Parts: sequence; C-alpha cells; structure tokens
Amino acid sequence: MTKFNFFNGKYDRREREFYGFEYMKSSEYNLTVGDGTLAERSTITQYFNHNYFLNGKEIEVTKIKGNIQPVFVNRLNPVNNVTSKVATFDFNDPSIIFSQETKNYAIHGYKTIQFNGIPFWVLNPDDQLPPIYDEGGTKGEKAAFVILKSTSNKFYNFSGPISSNESFVYDQFGRITEVVHQGGNNFNSKIKYFAPIEPKHIISIPKVIGVYADGIVKRLRENNSIDPVTGKVQKVSILNNTNNQTNSFKLAYEANGNLKSIENTSVRWNQLQYYV
Repeated sequence: MTKFNFFNGKYDRREREFYGFEYMKSSEYNLTVGDGTLAERSTITQYFNHNYFLNGKEIEVTKIKGNIQPVFVNRLNPVNNVTSKVATFDFNDPSIIFSQETKNYAIHGYKTIQFNGIPFWVLNPDDQLPPIYDEGGTKGEKAAFVILKSTSNKFYNFSGPISSNESFVYDQFGRITEVVHQGGNNFNSKIKYFAPIEPKHIISIPKVIGVYADGIVKRLRENNSIDPVTGKVQKVSILNNTNNQTNSFKLAYEANGNLKSIENTSVRWNQLQYYV
C-alpha cells in the first residue's frame, strides 16, 4: 500500500490557478509485516509552487528508509513581507537516506534579434532574474526563459554518499550546447545545431553530438543529410571510438512523415529494418 501526503498548497490569485503543493510525500507499506502501520520507505519530492515560470518543476527528490514527519517553521515571503508557518523536512540524518537528487534552475530575461530578416525572442545570458521574478504580477506580461543549470545526485551506502553532478550550457535559443558530467566516469558532451531557419523545422535537432573524456573523443554522432523541404534527417553517422568504428544509417519516411525504415549501410553490418 502507498500513502500520499501533501504540504504547503498555493493558489495564485493573479493567474486564478492552483499551483499545487510544495511537498509531496509517498510512503510504501507492507501490510503483511507486523500490523502494517510502519512504512518501509518514503519518497519526498519538493516542487516550485510560488513562481509562474518555475511552477511545477522539481527542486529535490529524497528517498529514505522508513517514514519521516514534517517540521513546521516560520517562513518570510520576500514579495509581500508576510511570515507564515509552513512545513519542511529535515534530512540531517544520512543513515536514513537512500538517494537524493537536487536540481538548480535559472530564470533569464529575453532580447530580440534579427536572423535573416526574421525577429526572434532569444535568451539573454546577461540578464539572470531572481527566483521570485514576477511573483505578485508586478511585471505585467513580461516573458522569460527557464533553464536547468545543474543536477546533483547522491547515493548513500555504508561508506558515505557517492555523488555525481551534471552542469549544462545553453545557446541563445535555449538549446543545450554542452553537458559536463563529474563523478564516476568524468566526461563532457558538446552539441552543435543547424541554423535556426535553414533547413526547415529542425531548430532543436542537433547536427553533431560529441562525447569527450580527457580531451579524447569517445562517441560522435552526426546528422549528415537533411531534407531541405521537410527537415527530416536522412543520414546519420555514429563513431564508436572504443573499437574505432563508424556506422552509417539511412532513414526513409512515409509520405505522411512517419519513419519507414532504417538501413545500416556500414560494410560490416549491412542491415535493413522496417517500421510498420
């Protein structure tokens, strides 16, 4: 049996919308053990629920052994300077924690640029806004970009936490251009994209994805050929540096745009796979 509890609900009067709860706790019970009233494990998820741009995004997910009860503290709202009593959770005891994932977001303002004569609203990297931006509706109809800056993962065992972190770099169109992974195997991925207008319909599809470790390329994927009318990827090349082998694939599509087949044109494999 799984039991759910929710804490710190928020209704936004300006948007006339319920923003959900800041915390959700789910506890799992084994009804065949004892009297079935002791939780075996619990997951506590914290969300943003005060800001229009960040609303609903996960802040932290903590998985623990057994159960935990919230602690009620006084919290000052920096927008209206009102203090209220809210629920929070104390995870200072590492012996009860299985894992913990934390996400860090940023809100950026926008700027307008011209690209081939067409105006674009793009992310302004020099205009990072506070996490309480536009709470209370004081900015009118202002727009903003929300990006995930980094994630942190901790897995706990008898010798202490095992940690890994990832950070992200973006271009002005909000596309990830680099991912840096630290912890365990350290590596970074670099991503290049097609121009935002040519070819059509593929502003978010990467042109090249490279994975590097110690400055050496380990994986490389390139979309070699694009249909200039539809923006469909027609050919993909993938380098596996472990065995210094490059595989090439041809993609064919139905008239309605659905994927029809993928052909591995590498000499070693020469496979053809159809999709129905």
